[in-house]
Amino acid sequence: EQNSFAPRLIGVLLAGGKSSRLGQDKALLRFGSGADMLTRTVELLGGVVDSVVVVGRPYPNGIGITDLAPGLGPVGGIATALTYATGAACLVLSCDLPFMPRDVLVRLVAAYRGRPPGKTVCLYRRASDGREESLVAVYGPETLSAFRRCMDEGLLKVGRVVPEAEKFHLDYDETDAAAFFNINRPDDLEEARRIITARNGEGGPPPPALPTGE
Repeated sequence: EQNSFAPRLIGVLLAGGKSSRLGQDKALLRFGSGADMLTRTVELLGGVVDSVVVVGRPYPNGIGITDLAPGLGPVGGIATALTYATGAACLVLSCDLPFMPRDVLVRLVAAYRGRPPGKTVCLYRRASDGREESLVAVYGPETLSAFRRCMDEGLLKVGRVVPEAEKFHLDYDETDAAAFFNINRPDDLEEARRIITARNGEGGPPPPALPTGE
């Protein structure tokens, strides 16, 4: 029996990181003539949910909210979003995923809507090794207390905030690996640019099997 409870859902773009490993603001990266990563990801989320907020910086064409506790990374950002959402679930996405397609997010939202009872989070998991994609996930409003507790205790690993028993996973394999390629370091950026050049423009689909970055 599936859970029919379906709270409101807002899109949340986490954009408050310092990009220290990359050495430049990843949210402002551009590839070719396309929009910067911040704008691109806001538009991507906007195609899946009705409203989008950007956590960690002002956003001139939408709603930007300040971290409640700056410096606490994604845990603080998600807690901020859940607090702002006042009872809504949050479709969370980081701003460093240049090949994330809309259909991956659509599948995630559908899985959350039809999640089994007792599941408060829906997220992707790599089938080959069980790695969770904690920043491509839907967090239910019930998880706010766990995020606040972890903030208070200084536990800042997103994957450890919510008990495993409350997680509903969507497994993906190498055919979907490109979607989760993220840019953290200069070599990731060069790889992304090489891939885009190789496929001759951003209009086409991403290649089928990319490394997923760490």
